[in-house]
Order: sequence, then structure tokens, then C-alpha cells
Amino acid sequence: MRRVVLTITALVLIAAISALFLSFGRAEEIVDPVYEPDASHGEYLTSLENMNLHRTVMGEEWAHAGTLTANPTSLSLLPLQETRYFERSAPDAAYYLFEGIRGQSVEILIEPDSEAGFFVDLFGLPGDFDPREIEDGGWNGLEFDPIASGSSEAHELDGTDPSAQIGTSRIVFEPRRHRYYLLRIQPRLLEGGTRVHHGVDIFAPKGTPIYAVADARVRRVGERDRGGKTVSLHDEKRNIRYYYAHLDEYADLDGVTHVAEGTLLGYVGNTGNALGGPDHLHFGIYDQSPRRPLDPWYFLVPVDDRPVPAPDPDELQNITGLQLGALVSFNDTPIFYDQVPGRSTTPVAPTLRDHRGTPLDAKDRPVTVLSWEGEFAPTTVGVADATEVFDNLEDRPIRLVALRHNALGFLFPNRRIRWKPYESDIGTRIATR
Repeated sequence: MRRVVLTITALVLIAAISALFLSFGRAEEIVDPVYEPDASHGEYLTSLENMNLHRTVMGEEWAHAGTLTANPTSLSLLPLQETRYFERSAPDAAYYLFEGIRGQSVEILIEPDSEAGFFVDLFGLPGDFDPREIEDGGWNGLEFDPIASGSSEAHELDGTDPSAQIGTSRIVFEPRRHRYYLLRIQPRLLEGGTRVHHGVDIFAPKGTPIYAVADARVRRVGERDRGGKTVSLHDEKRNIRYYYAHLDEYADLDGVTHVAEGTLLGYVGNTGNALGGPDHLHFGIYDQSPRRPLDPWYFLVPVDDRPVPAPDPDELQNITGLQLGALVSFNDTPIFYDQVPGRSTTPVAPTLRDHRGTPLDAKDRPVTVLSWEGEFAPTTVGVADATEVFDNLEDRPIRLVALRHNALGFLFPNRRIRWKPYESDIGTRIATR
């Protein structure tokens, strides 16, 4: 991004709406949910720290440029339009201080000359702040109230941070009291160095049909620098967005506002920054609320949904002599377990980093294997709390209540189920009451 055109306008609200607002006592700004403040700027700074870029000269300069208290600015009057130049190799941020007046609606429009990423955040200053009276150094002690973050149609562009703005961005809000506001516009530090590929590339011959994966609202059909011919859909049922990029041609979508699952959207190609490369569909899925990409792997890769069958109760009774639902007692000192072993059929995604570029660890991946855990012997004092310690199971019978292919579940008097391995000779060690 080299230049942005900033336009801030204040419009008088119609009398009926103004009168309605006056009937409420709240002082917060009226902000549409799409412009609600987010943590994308801070998350980006964290990603720089994760890559050890925050200790570099450019990293330090970027952080300083984005620090509100370190960048005092003078008052600007509305309406305002400004063309601002940003040097690609120099960390920078632009600040605008303006006055908000109750009874007016403020619209902020940012139009860059490229699809580089940038952050747009609006803050409210304390009600008693007056830029005409602030003394030297007084800016450092101010508190800044997050009011809104910019929203654009391009959060879901592949190869970009969806939390940052791409393309034209805007904020619209209505002050509920007279006070001053600070707008910060800050380009990302390294347009290429922090790039993360958000989505999955599905390779197919040119002209392969592409269909809508769900009933959805059509948000945008159009060309972008990176994505080429793209389609953006909003799945309102799941509150997520689908992004299709590098299409060769569109289907007939002129005037279409909603599509049903299976609707033809276009055809596989290699437009945008895929030009000259193999034909493929770039498909991205994005969480609409926090504006973050989701790993498409778990949406697309099929899972074997056939569980290992549990024993038939009649077959169990024939083999072991045990009846499901019966009270039982043990002929030996039994050992039970809290956790039954198992193996998930979910294929784990090969993804190595999250949307900020931070390496994933075990806690970020699905659990796929369990083992016998939580050994419990009722006749062993001190293994569990007093309500679960029994000197003799004859005195406190338990009930067989659950069957799995590898375990039998017994309900204890404290209403907790514990498990024993299912073995063919288990019936010789258990007596039915």
C-alpha cells in the first residue's frame, strides 16, 4: 500500500431518529456489530513477537508507531478528505483526531490504491478531554476507549490476515454524547514476510464446475488482485463465510443475492496471482464474528463415522452370563477405570501454524487416542474420597449399566460410572445379585 484516501463525514440524523435516541439514557456510541472493535492489531503484534520480529529495528518502530499515547495529533474538522502516502519500507501509522457531536452520524471511508493489509481502529477520548487545553505530555496519561474497527468486504482474501483490512474499509457510528475521537490507520509491517496461506488449494482441470457448499447469502462476486475472479458467500445459519478464488469464469450470478446448496458458482481456473500456475480452486472458510480463518481440513476431509459395534445385550448374556441392568458383586478384588481406551477416526489436519503464523501444539489438535486411565480399586483405602471407598462390595452393590465393544460400565452408589475391560471370562469373576 502506497496511498490511501481518507474521507470522514458527519451527517445530520433525521428528526424522528434523533428524537428516538433522546429517549434513551445510555451514553455509548451506536455501532453496528460489523464494526465492533476487535483485537486484530494486538494479535498482529503478538505474531511479530512469535517470529522474533519485535526486537528488530522495524518491529520496534512499528510497535511505537501504533502506540496511541506516543503519537499525539492535532484536531481535524469534519468533513475531511486526505490522501496519505505510506512508504512500504518504513513502519508508519496515521492518526486523526476529530469531534463527534450527538445528533450526527459519522462515516469513515478508507480507499487504498492496492490490496495490501492495514488496520483501522477508532477510539473515544475521555469526556472532559479538550484538545485546545491539553498541555505538553498530557497525551501520555489519556485513556482510549475502543469504539470500532474497520470492516471491509475482503477479510477473507487468501494469503492475507483476515483481521487486517484489505481494499476499501469503512466505519459508521453515531455518537451518543459530545466528545472527541481518535482514528488510527496502520499498514502491516511486512506485506510478504508474514503471509500465511489461509485456506486449501483444490487442484482440478480448468473448467471443472464449482458449487455452493451450503445455503448462503452472496456477499461479493468480483475480481481481486490476488484472488482473481472470486465469490464470497455468507452462511447465515453457521455464521461463517466461504471464499472461492482463481475462478476461470463465473456462472450466471448477476443480481443473485442468495444461493442454495449445490448452486453452480463458476469454474476452476488460475486467475489472479495464480496466473501461469496449475488450475485450482482456492477455498477459504472464515468465522464471521471474530473475522478469523478456520482450517478447511475438518470441513472437507471425510471421516469414517462407523463406530465399533457395542455388544448385543443378549449375546453378552449368552457369553458371560451377565445381564445388562443387573446388580452384581465381584468374587475378586476388582480394578475399575475412569476412562475407556479408544481411537478417533478423525484425520488430523497437516496444518503447522494458526492464522497468525504461530506454531500449533498438541492442545490445538483433536484428541485421537485414549488409554485406560484413572485406576480405581474399591477395597484400597485412599484411592478416592470416602464416598467411593468400600471395604466390601457385597455391602454396596453396583449395577451393570453400559456396554462398549471393549468395556463394561458399572454404576456406583455415588452415581458415577466406572469401567472394566470387556473380556470373555469376565462372567466368572462377577456374580449377579
